[in-house]
Amino acid sequence: CKNNTNFSKPEFVEELGSFRIFLNFYHKSLVDRADDLPLHFSSPRKRPKIIRDNSRLYRGVKELIELGGISQDPSESWNRDSLKKFTDLKAKHFWENSFSHLDMNMVSWEDFIEPYKRNAGIDVLKPTEEDLLKHILDPGSSGYVSPSSFDSFMRAFAPLEKSLQKVKALFKEKYFHGFLSVEEVNCLLKDQPIGTYLVRFNLSKIDSFVLQYVESKEKIRTVKISNSADGVSIIEDTDFERTFYDLSQLIQHYSQILKRPFS
Repeated sequence: CKNNTNFSKPEFVEELGSFRIFLNFYHKSLVDRADDLPLHFSSPRKRPKIIRDNSRLYRGVKELIELGGISQDPSESWNRDSLKKFTDLKAKHFWENSFSHLDMNMVSWEDFIEPYKRNAGIDVLKPTEEDLLKHILDPGSSGYVSPSSFDSFMRAFAPLEKSLQKVKALFKEKYFHGFLSVEEVNCLLKDQPIGTYLVRFNLSKIDSFVLQYVESKEKIRTVKISNSADGVSIIEDTDFERTFYDLSQLIQHYSQILKRPFS
């Protein structure tokens, strides 16, 4: 590295200085929120900031590697590692076939959306529809889609050719409220009649949901809903797992408890 003349180029020095400033802020923010980092990840307001910071950190390292002319670019190894993040095989094949020529750890929205449309059989994507996809796939508004976010998206809304249709149908439901924190739900359901309910994304992974409803004047009940190719499932009080075709069927089944969607 000492003999690399690229390290003395003005553009490298400038980028390094900019990156060091960002790194100091990034490290300080991690230290400041280390004790309650899980709460930050579960906050719809704070979680996007963490996602944007992580994206900036990754891109900063890549830019320094390129400007420094480092011969042992780890991109190929990183690309291989990115494919290990997939649990859905069809999502993995789409990612590998569409973006193998790019840095597969962070694909820009512009590079992502055209292959998505092509493989989903979408000729024209309305701005409102694209905004919905961005809301789920890039909640931090970083301008990038990661393998993990797309893998979760596919587990929730597969198959690819029906994914947009499923997303639109879900957001049309009165009971569905997207990304909400526990604190926000408690605020919304406070003082609501018994039986009032809503469904939101599980903030730790968008391939599952959380149902919350007013069980009594003093208690808001929380039920986790898992999602798979077979449908949506919950674990009842008897530890019995019950599976339904979709969320609407689940809510209909428990209509004596879930009486009124919060909207």
